This record gives sequence, C-alpha cells and structure tokens, in this order.
Amino acid sequence: MMDESNEREYTPHKTISTNLKRLEETATLSAQAYLKSSDKLSFKMGIVLCISIIGSIILGILAIIIPVWSGLSVVTVQVIGILLAFSALGISFFSLSDRIFGWGEKKSSYEMGFKIWTGYVRESKWFRKNELESLKEDLALTNAKIFQEKYVAFVNSLPPNGLTSKEFLKCKSDLKRKIRVSKMLDIDPCVDIDAAYDCHDQQSQVESMK
Repeated sequence: MMDESNEREYTPHKTISTNLKRLEETATLSAQAYLKSSDKLSFKMGIVLCISIIGSIILGILAIIIPVWSGLSVVTVQVIGILLAFSALGISFFSLSDRIFGWGEKKSSYEMGFKIWTGYVRESKWFRKNELESLKEDLALTNAKIFQEKYVAFVNSLPPNGLTSKEFLKCKSDLKRKIRVSKMLDIDPCVDIDAAYDCHDQQSQVESMK
C-alpha cells in the first residue's frame, strides 16, 4: 500500500511539472545546438575574411614589386601580372563564400532558433514555478498542452542545426557539465570548477547530487 507521502509525490500537478521540465531540458539542448551552429559559421566566416584580407594585401604588394623587379623580361612580367589578376579574381570569389553558400542566412536562422528555444524555456519555467500550482487540474492540463503544442510546432518549423552527430554530442556534454558544476556550486561554493568541469573531481561529489 502506497503511503501518504508517496501519494502526494505523484499528484497531477507534479506529473505536469515533470513533463514540462523534460521538454525544457530538451529545448535548452536545442538552443545550445543552435548557438554552437551560429558560432561555427561565425568562425568560418571569420577565417574567410582573414584569408581574403591577407591574400589581397599580398597580391597588392606583388603587383607593385614585380613590375619594377630588375632582371625580369617584359613577357615574364606580363605572365606574372595575368596570374596575379586571376589570383585576385579567385580571392574575390572566395571572399563571397558566405553569400555563395548562404552562410549569412543560415547564421541568422540559427540565431533565431536559439532565441526561440530560449524564450520557450523561459516562459515554461515561469509558468511551472509561478502559476502551475495555483491552477485547477483541468486548467493546468490545458496550459501544459499549450506548451507541448508550441514545442512540437517549433520542432517542425525550425531548420535543423548545422552540427554533425559528434559535434551535437559534444554540445550535449558541455551543457550537462555546466549543469553539473552549477549543482555542485549550490552545494559547495568552494568546488574546483576546472576539475569539476573536466570530471576530475571526486566521485563522492557526483553521488551527492543523485
């Protein structure tokens, strides 16, 4: 026979709260995946910009030096000039990689995905912590269903993130580690953050959070 404490533990509001929290955790991971995707594209775009600038500077210097370089024939200078012109053209196309491959649009969609999921988590948490317990069961279920439907709508409408399977797992690992260290700090503010994040802390600290 289930005792009174266990009966209170499995109230409808508790079940609703657990389900909402589960969706929030998944949504938080999705938000981080979109953020990582945006950072990944930003890094690519930064590399392209740096290479384009450095390449343009080098070609400009060569274009000035080679014509006045003694010992080179006119034909050689002309050939080198043509090669430099084609190289400059190649760098021009390379500098437009973000537009050619649509990186700018993808980056904007990833940033939007991050904001949407972050907003969803914020609204769901506020409802779960401040409003859920004060509602009657039927109204609580109705409001919870709204969040569930919103979650499904976001999953179906938002574009996929730009992470590989390995990068997504790394993103998930980073998020879980941050949450883990945060819980440890709530228990003991003197925890070695670097050791805890790298999972080099004592196993007893892990067991204390279970």
